[in-house]
Amino acid sequence: MNGREKIPVGFRYSAELTDHDGKVVDAWADDNLIPLLGIHQLIKAPFGDAEPIGAFYLGLFRNNALPTDATKAADIPAVLGEFTQYSEETRPLWDRAYDNAGTYSNEAARAEFNFTVDQTIYGAFMASSAEKGSVTGLLLSAVRFTTPRLIYAGLTLKITASITYVSNDL
Repeated sequence: MNGREKIPVGFRYSAELTDHDGKVVDAWADDNLIPLLGIHQLIKAPFGDAEPIGAFYLGLFRNNALPTDATKAADIPAVLGEFTQYSEETRPLWDRAYDNAGTYSNEAARAEFNFTVDQTIYGAFMASSAEKGSVTGLLLSAVRFTTPRLIYAGLTLKITASITYVSNDL
């Protein structure tokens, strides 16, 4: 790296848990890991060296797993233990918007998960496949929450995922 320190980059996941009345009962934020295949995609696609991917979807995982640089979409069901017991038929779309200042975010259209069972959730991920339990596509991002969260049936988890690019003048 030419003697330069690595600057932390990636997605920031902000979560808000609400009850049936829309009252916030918990909120937190954590930074992610972008697996190596996701880094390749982010670096290559703008230069035409990788096919662009037009849509990404958010998911949750229930296993006490720690994503690594080698984690890939095929690992989502078995290794991460994708949580699929929410009322939405597919993984929620990361409905992103660009703020014209270096950030893509779904803050205006947060991904919602309406829980149908009680479950401890260890983290979240972003993948190119909308299908719950899919082993195909690209795992772009995965975050293990600092603290596992027990979420009860009837609650709604709303997630904002944001990525910011910054200029580095080291």
